[in-house]
Amino acid sequence: MTPLHELVNSIGFTIPQTMNADPNSLDDLCGKLMPLYETSSSKFPEHSDLELLLGLLSVHHDRLLHQLNAQRDALVAMQEVIDQSLDRSHSRKFKAPVIIEFWLTMHLWVYLQGMLRMDYSLANDYAAEAGKMLAPMTDKNLDQLRVEWNQTYYVGRDAKQNNNSFLKQVSGSLRKLLK
Repeated sequence: MTPLHELVNSIGFTIPQTMNADPNSLDDLCGKLMPLYETSSSKFPEHSDLELLLGLLSVHHDRLLHQLNAQRDALVAMQEVIDQSLDRSHSRKFKAPVIIEFWLTMHLWVYLQGMLRMDYSLANDYAAEAGKMLAPMTDKNLDQLRVEWNQTYYVGRDAKQNNNSFLKQVSGSLRKLLK
């Protein structure tokens, strides 16, 4: 397991069930981003791991958005052929890897934004923009995708609260033991 994957695990992120993604897709994403994470870590040692992860995901999100824009027509056409050729229960299983990667990156990115207590309206705007891009390539509409990512934002906010509560409990217990 890479240090990046350990970081993602340490913040409590898991692939949302609404994605129906292969559990290995998070491993693949972390493996793909690890070289850039290592470079960023050595280049910017003054930044925390979470700040580096946020910057890394921001850059990756932007790259994927450009890639999806460039391939949009082909990806939509491919999805239409799959949808017309297969039963809905089977067609849902076929997505281009770039679509799954972008979908997962959005979840992790907005989760981290929630955890860092960043502005919700900005996360919502990004979710709406991403939903507009991805909806024609999936079996979900823009609002379903936006709501899915917004829910992940709040899961991240809750994870931060739970981590803080746990740390307060542990530090309180340690203080009592040390007295």
